[in-house]
Amino acid sequence: MTGTSINFSPTTLAKQLCWIAVAMAPMDASLMLGFSLVPGFEISWSRFVLIVAVVITLLAAAITKRVIVGSRTWYSRILIIWMLWSLASIMWAVEPITALRSGFKLTVLLVVVWMSSVLHRARTADQAVLCILCISVLAGLVEEFTGYRPYASRQHEFAHVITGFYINPAHLGGTLALGFPWLMRRVTRESHRRTRLAYGLLCIVVVYIVIRTGTKGSLLGISVAGIASVFFAAYDVRILLRGASAIMISCLTGVIFISKGLIPPQVASMLRQLTSLFDPTAWYSGQGSFGSRWAVWQDGLMSVSRRPLIGFGVSSSEVVLGTMRAGQGTASAHNIWIQLLIEGGIIGCGIFTASYVGLVFSLIRKVRMQKDYESASTVLASLLASIPIGITVSNMMSLWMFWIILGIGLAEATESLRFPGQPSRDWVSL
Repeated sequence: MTGTSINFSPTTLAKQLCWIAVAMAPMDASLMLGFSLVPGFEISWSRFVLIVAVVITLLAAAITKRVIVGSRTWYSRILIIWMLWSLASIMWAVEPITALRSGFKLTVLLVVVWMSSVLHRARTADQAVLCILCISVLAGLVEEFTGYRPYASRQHEFAHVITGFYINPAHLGGTLALGFPWLMRRVTRESHRRTRLAYGLLCIVVVYIVIRTGTKGSLLGISVAGIASVFFAAYDVRILLRGASAIMISCLTGVIFISKGLIPPQVASMLRQLTSLFDPTAWYSGQGSFGSRWAVWQDGLMSVSRRPLIGFGVSSSEVVLGTMRAGQGTASAHNIWIQLLIEGGIIGCGIFTASYVGLVFSLIRKVRMQKDYESASTVLASLLASIPIGITVSNMMSLWMFWIILGIGLAEATESLRFPGQPSRDWVSL
């Protein structure tokens, strides 16, 4: 009789825990049921899983000696420098205690970037992104049809929009917009018609939920993601036709629904408001959210002149803007670049921008040089979609999906960009 042996692999366990941690990362910690390890200290389940995944991964590294952490590309190293600069800014922050908490969050962000790179090297990052999309869509549909919303996200200003399990509807819309290229990739490259049709319907549902979040930046972001996905598919005429057909069918479906009065009033109102994005008078007249955004950007740039080089320290943008805009509404920068300028100064913002631009151009180079460009073009489309999202969302540091995409992009850009005879430029390898 032959017994069955079970082979325990620390590396496999580490990869599985990293996958779960990344899939749970976008969920707001305040909406996850927490528990207390010690009296007075509560931690959410999503962060607890992340900590366990880090510990197991480090143990697997010590046992197997197969973990390589580092990169030979300048833009990935610069990202580490930006993280260190942000942590160092705690020393001159306006509110050191708040900055210290944000320093811990930055460390968690770096871990999420690293784990996303691990998953991409293990060829499981795509499944994690799709899992995040499916959970977000499910949460949005539950709220749409039942009206249920977690207690922590029941702010009165978001009463008529969808938030899902996110505190801010912009985070739900931004997450779906950043993950949209992965759905477009399935629509254009899936060989089975029924599966391709299912992904196409899911794309329509995602667009609908993004519209229902009421965030113009997210809708612009998903538009950029869709157009970029079709544009990069131009290398293959068959794929290009599929992508263009999917967009045309979606647009025609929307037109038919609008003409028949089947579109909910909130969606129709949101679509009408989008046209004002391209009207300069709307920004200066203060209509809707335009006035508050324009005013807070101007105040943010004025505050930068007080500490132009080093800024006010990590997580100080809301404190600085809150002091300047006392009693004038929002104190969030609603612009990642202005937020970086306020918190890290020209030095911090320049470091991050250099890393971001370097990664984008590296992916563009990979798309142009290689025949197998599917993964690189998907990540590139998502990074391009993050531009309009980044200049509208209240705090990009809380948009976890962006950092997951960033980690995937670093791994994608560095793992194959080498010529014969050159050493591998792996970001992380398990």
